[in-house]
Amino acid sequence: MEKVEFSIPEGVTEITAAIIPDHRAVCSVHIPEGVLVIGENAFADCVNLKEIEIPSSVVAIERGAFKNCAFLNSIEIPAGITTITAGSFADCVSLESITLPDSITGIKERAFAGCTGIKNIVIPIFFCHLQLVTAICHKQQFECTTMER
Repeated sequence: MEKVEFSIPEGVTEITAAIIPDHRAVCSVHIPEGVLVIGENAFADCVNLKEIEIPSSVVAIERGAFKNCAFLNSIEIPAGITTITAGSFADCVSLESITLPDSITGIKERAFAGCTGIKNIVIPIFFCHLQLVTAICHKQQFECTTMER
């Protein structure tokens, strides 16, 4: 299977799963400024997706948006996103680094479940209380089996 780089067309404001013709072939995606929503399961099963930059215009990443992106190594959530939705990055087994903005106020169930390779999470200061991070891990928003302290 040939791996492809995919660009979301200018003028698109919501990315849906239907926009991407062959999820398994996609290795990188360019998302232009102006996209507001990454829809439910938009990039789910893009198993070869290694890199993606989410523009600052995005205000919502919906349920399962990046589920099972097996080769995705790191993700930086842009400012403006307030909630990491349920299962949005579930089973991204190569995900090692996560950067969350100060705008994050909630992380939903199993948001990062199955992400067993997580080593580094950059989180807002108010999330830094150890008991809160521990509670997040126990609720399986993160599976912190390899996280470095």
